[in-house]
Amino acid sequence: MLISWIEAIDAGVLGWLATQRTPLLDGFFAAVTWAGSLWLIAPASLALAWLAWHHGQRPAALLLGLGPPFASLCSWLLKFAFDRARPDAFPAVIGLPADASFPSGHTVQATAFALSLLLALHASGREVTLAMAAAALGYVTLIGLSRLYLQVHFPSDVVAGAVIGVLGVLAVHALIAPRATRLFQ
Repeated sequence: MLISWIEAIDAGVLGWLATQRTPLLDGFFAAVTWAGSLWLIAPASLALAWLAWHHGQRPAALLLGLGPPFASLCSWLLKFAFDRARPDAFPAVIGLPADASFPSGHTVQATAFALSLLLALHASGREVTLAMAAAALGYVTLIGLSRLYLQVHFPSDVVAGAVIGVLGVLAVHALIAPRATRLFQ
């Protein structure tokens, strides 16, 4: 029963988004989706980790350097395990990726990057403001919405991606933050 309820929501949301298509939105979401790409997030995360390490912020560096990659690895393992087909009820705006649909890797990566950045700022003694948290949430929401609008993921893939991104980073944080604080400060 729960599965049929989730499938109904998935179909309804994708159907509604398909009716909202315009050339402007097509271009916008095709561009936005790249902000959740591993090709962008991995170098950004590693560069920020290097900067944090270089400035003596070891816990922040470890969070940035390990959080997003670990969450991404979890995503790929789940894709392999579930092997869910991509949505096909409506034509995709972009080419369908070759990998499985569940979970949304872009959403995992965006969530993990945003949360790692917020936790790294906190770990380095900086105040994390409501505006920063809202910007991070807006970024993750926009990436998830782009994957839905483009018809390359089901809503349940995106929700699961956000959860996996959070859990992956929190796992890394739980493992390294106390140790990193003792080792490097």
